[in-house]
Amino acid sequence: AGQTLSFCGVNAHHQNGKAENRIKDITTNARTALLRAAHRWPKAIHPSLWPAALKHYTNLRNSLPTEYKLGGKQGKKKEPDKYVNSSLSQFCGAKVEPNLNHFHPFGSPVYVLENALQQQKAHNKWSDRSRVGIFLCHSPQHASYVPLVLNTQSGNVSPQFHVQEGRKIPLPLAMEGKDAVGRKPTSQRR
Repeated sequence: AGQTLSFCGVNAHHQNGKAENRIKDITTNARTALLRAAHRWPKAIHPSLWPAALKHYTNLRNSLPTEYKLGGKQGKKKEPDKYVNSSLSQFCGAKVEPNLNHFHPFGSPVYVLENALQQQKAHNKWSDRSRVGIFLCHSPQHASYVPLVLNTQSGNVSPQFHVQEGRKIPLPLAMEGKDAVGRKPTSQRR
């Protein structure tokens, strides 16, 4: 309704500022994520993973809320302020609220359950139950929470359902609130 389609002239990027700004934002942040991951995993992260970094940042950017709503008051109870209305929900024309807890930094370590345990087969209790992989982005062909993981030994990328992010591995109860040696931090010592 009232929309027209026009094309930019060659090398006249200034004619489409909003789109050019979004492209700049996505490419800059995807490049930053790829470089950060390459510093962390120099032997595993290669520039050929650029499409995965671009896909990851695009998914993240489309899922982030764009509007801030102040919480109202209902009697004596105050409702909390919240962010709503992501680019994805605007595009779909429906209320879509992606779970931002499923997003991890590009190139972050994840632990993938060993294949034998995923298939509920017998497993030697003295061998590792998981292997380290590298989170790339979410799989476009699977559920929204299934990530594509780079296998550090084989170099293969595959969707993995049984994944735990490295930063969220629970500590044994005996180690909670203690440093790597098992001592309480100096602020907690008396």
